[in-house]
Amino acid sequence: MPILEHTMAFSCTDFTDNIINFLIGHGVLNEAEFEPDDPESQSDAATAALTNIFNGKAKSASFMQELLDAHETLTGIGEEHGVRTLADCMYMLSALQKGTYIEVHHPSESKILDVIQGMPSAAVWMIHVQEVTE
Repeated sequence: MPILEHTMAFSCTDFTDNIINFLIGHGVLNEAEFEPDDPESQSDAATAALTNIFNGKAKSASFMQELLDAHETLTGIGEEHGVRTLADCMYMLSALQKGTYIEVHHPSESKILDVIQGMPSAAVWMIHVQEVTE
């Protein structure tokens, strides 16, 4: 008689819990965004979190492509507009991925506004910029 291996079943609840815990652990979902005992609410929250991730990656990829089309290299941005502008470009990539915005505190030191306004999708990118006047 063959020896049968006993394995524990992996349920849909286990699967859902793993996905939700993964998204929470990576900071793209928080427990206030879904009802813990409602699978539909969990699914909607997880789907929204994943959609935000994919949209952010697509936006940041488009931004980088437009940036490089206009300046050829990242070094060129630093040489032409200064290192603060280059740093703000990198902060912008992060903001696009997260669906947030950057704050421009030193417009005299950073030319990020000029760089963005010279890009084909400037209106899209400017949604992610907040100029802070002190």
